Amino acid sequence: MRRERQAQAQSQATAEVPVRFEGLPGEYLQVDWGEIRRFPFTQQEPATRYFLACRLKYSRWTWVRFTPEMRQETLFRGLVDCTLALGWVPWVLVFDNMKTVTTGRDAQQQPIWHPALLQLAAEFDFHPEACWPGAGNQKGSVESLVKWVKGNFLAGRVFADDGDLEIQCAAWLTYANTRRSQATDVAPLARLVEEAPQGGPLPVSAAEYGFAHPGQVSSGALVAVRGNSYSVPIAAVGAPVTVRVH
Repeated sequence: MRRERQAQAQSQATAEVPVRFEGLPGEYLQVDWGEIRRFPFTQQEPATRYFLACRLKYSRWTWVRFTPEMRQETLFRGLVDCTLALGWVPWVLVFDNMKTVTTGRDAQQQPIWHPALLQLAAEFDFHPEACWPGAGNQKGSVESLVKWVKGNFLAGRVFADDGDLEIQCAAWLTYANTRRSQATDVAPLARLVEEAPQGGPLPVSAAEYGFAHPGQVSSGALVAVRGNSYSVPIAAVGAPVTVRVH
């Protein structure tokens, strides 16, 4: 009986050990948001700042951008700029069920993707993937990045304003991507050389990406966009349109 209990305990302990989630070169880019409340600027009022954190699973190459909000357009422009920094597009972008990319799950527990994200994925030719709730092995790398940004980059530093924050963040990313990774024992930029040939090509429109807004042509042949009205051919009256904001 004692041996049976020991075997059961060992089996349960083995089942609870998370499987390390790795990827092939060019395969996974993990994406998450971090938040700092009442950011202690020295030359402007304290304010909440968010940062978009992206990390390639294979090389551990990282990209971070601080923003004052987490709107969908801010996220998408960040993702586009991340791929521009890379020079190519990863196969899969992994998200932590953020509301700007998925509105929930269907009866089969599959993500219900936001149409705007599906359009971005089609234009940049990547596959979106959402972490299973509670599946720490799927998102541990980028969550570790969020903690690292808070504990390594932000700890002990002083920032005059948002411009100073941006400059110091860029310098820190150079350090982060050239230092030897604890996970791979290789600097991310060195391992990135293996990844680049495996990624997908950037679309021609990447550098001038226009964020898509749904619109409707009014009876006066006008389309309202962010407080302005733009004229279109009268034959389009009443038609739905897609507006690109560059």
